[in-house]
Amino acid sequence: MLLWKNCNDWDLIQRLAPSGAQFKAVDEVLGYYRNYPRSLSSRTRSNFVDGLRVIERGHTADPRVPNPHPDYSQGAPPHGRAAAKLHWLAWISGLALGVGENPCSLLDLVREEYAPNICPSVVAYHLFYGVPSPAGHSLTTWTQLWPALVAKVSVFLNALEVQAQAQGFAKRSQTVLEDLVRSHWQGSLPAQIGSLYVTQLELSVPLADLMFEAQVERLYADITLEENPIGALELPIEGNVLHSTVLADKIVTDSRAWCILGHFFGATIYSQRGIDQPQCHDQKGWLIFLQELWGLPDASLNGFYNSNSAEFAVLEPEMVIFQAAHQPLTVEVSETLPTIIVVKPADKDTLLEVIPTVAGTALAPVKVPVVNGIVTPQALRAMVTQASGFELCRVCVREGLLGQSIEAFDSLRARLAERGRFKSSAALT
Repeated sequence: MLLWKNCNDWDLIQRLAPSGAQFKAVDEVLGYYRNYPRSLSSRTRSNFVDGLRVIERGHTADPRVPNPHPDYSQGAPPHGRAAAKLHWLAWISGLALGVGENPCSLLDLVREEYAPNICPSVVAYHLFYGVPSPAGHSLTTWTQLWPALVAKVSVFLNALEVQAQAQGFAKRSQTVLEDLVRSHWQGSLPAQIGSLYVTQLELSVPLADLMFEAQVERLYADITLEENPIGALELPIEGNVLHSTVLADKIVTDSRAWCILGHFFGATIYSQRGIDQPQCHDQKGWLIFLQELWGLPDASLNGFYNSNSAEFAVLEPEMVIFQAAHQPLTVEVSETLPTIIVVKPADKDTLLEVIPTVAGTALAPVKVPVVNGIVTPQALRAMVTQASGFELCRVCVREGLLGQSIEAFDSLRARLAERGRFKSSAALT
């Protein structure tokens, strides 16, 4: 016989489970749950007490269950009881906050329960879904609720950390809750959600430095390129400012740089050639990128990696420079590649250290073989392509595409050359 008014369905399920019953989800709406101001679920203290009884009974032998399965004859393992009660407290605390009550008053009912293994994510989810529940509001209501509740939530989580004796729990749980609120945010941007700064970055306009309040610890930014979604950027924040140069570096990770390049080619080369963009970009995008970068639209992929290839010999302009063998040479990839005559080479073939730059930004140094005292443009091109790998793409996207409109329809090489000249002029002024 039940001695409480709440949690009857929970208690029924808990009696069915030890008998060997199996539960499956029904993927259709079979009924609706109505919330109103004086419903039983809003009576937080009595609801909490009855739930504690269900949890307590669920971790012991239940005389109401005849012939229980041997694995469940003594109920759930006792070591999980305290965490279960504190997780239940989190759900009821969400309801309490939703009706304007102080959830910390419920801690008196679990003063003997310590759970260092309490799960921050479970507590955050219970609060997130519990707070709007009494009024029947959608989760997007958090946009309006957050400013008034953030301090109360923080007080409760810190009190729960002390009760559970789980060091660092409050911070981890609040981080999860902030992410949940952000995922349903419908307010204006940028916005600050606790220690999380949320914004949107449009890559077709110049990136600006981001300024933060002292308590901001994390950044979440939806990235778009001319309103096309590129993905999201998440990173920790140290200090009160994130400079645009650092932000650009964080944006051009491997996958995002490739995606941005695909959008650019889609609006230029692919559309001009009538090519299906996604399929073409994954299959031929790297070849087209190298053709665009080096200004050789008819070259083969093998030609860019073979130092001895004669494929471009008739195309190479007559440009010769002299270079001492013991000094590194800086070469801009968006400009004409020279034939390098190495002055006073060693008796045998040696290596020349070359520092390739993209629009003035240096890549890792490359060792290029010197054959008969000469480094040909093709040897230089092949070694830079091989050694730099995908870093070439990342730097080209950062220097040639970020902060610029795709509608300009300049070639990638032309954009990089112009960017390099602009940086050189700025450095001289």
